[in-house]
Amino acid sequence: MNVERTTLETATVAHAGNAITVDWTAGDRTCRLAGTYIQAGRLGAAQTSYACSDGEAGDMALFELHKRDGFLTGRFQGHAITNGCDYRGRVSAFVPE
Repeated sequence: MNVERTTLETATVAHAGNAITVDWTAGDRTCRLAGTYIQAGRLGAAQTSYACSDGEAGDMALFELHKRDGFLTGRFQGHAITNGCDYRGRVSAFVPE
């Protein structure tokens, strides 16, 4: 099934050196992405694995990440190994200062 949606979600990003973790909350579900961050000029990327509170787990690539004053943008693409779902899309986030 293909689904397109726009949602309001919460993400907390921790980034130190080449390590990155993202705690992503949507409704009653939280997912933790953890992996390696790579900086390439103005854009960043990360290759992560993820695990969610409902048991879903898989791999997720974050790319074309760009942080500006007050917001973060990027794209993602991933695959859930537990249920076979594929994900891809864009993210725009407001960053509280």
